[in-house]
Amino acid sequence: MKCFSVGTKQVNRAALTDGLTVEGRDESVVRIYENDRLHFPLQMRGGTDIRNCNERLGTFKIGEGRVSCISRNGECLQQAIAIVKPGVKFREIGNVIQKHANANGFSVVKGYCGHGIHRLFHTAPNVPHYAKNNATGVMKAGNSFTIEPMINAGTFHDDKWPDDWTAVTRDGRRSAQFEQTHLVTDTGCEILTKRDQNRPWFMDQIEQKY
Repeated sequence: MKCFSVGTKQVNRAALTDGLTVEGRDESVVRIYENDRLHFPLQMRGGTDIRNCNERLGTFKIGEGRVSCISRNGECLQQAIAIVKPGVKFREIGNVIQKHANANGFSVVKGYCGHGIHRLFHTAPNVPHYAKNNATGVMKAGNSFTIEPMINAGTFHDDKWPDDWTAVTRDGRRSAQFEQTHLVTDTGCEILTKRDQNRPWFMDQIEQKY
């Protein structure tokens, strides 16, 4: 796999106003301060195949509320991955994610979803992360798609800046997102973008530092 695109994106207006500056979509200039959190989307290509993931990184020390938002998001992703296998409806992913997010006081963004990925970067199926969605289709061995939930401390509504790229929470409260690409196997799934430790880097950092 060869990395061909790394971007910076932020879904937290409060963090941006605290000192994070992002200019441009492809070649970003970032000024980082303590307590900032960065969201790094990463795209990889191997031959004709494309894989997609992202990580939430922080400059410590990060407040307890932000740690909770990030941790619960990582848990939402892991719980969703746990149900991926042949015969499961794609819409069930949203039910699992929203149940855990809401139980911990967080909302789930509805404006963005996971997606099929293979030779095309964004393709069917659509994979919403919220409950009672209208996604169609049932998982089959060989399906490849992303799960990339965003959860917010406040409203689930989001806005987009005039650059048509930077997404922010409408009420300015904190948000978090992780993403992995999955291949459905005969008995479950393979996480194509997983680290050796099989979970997001930031989760390891939280355990070590908090």
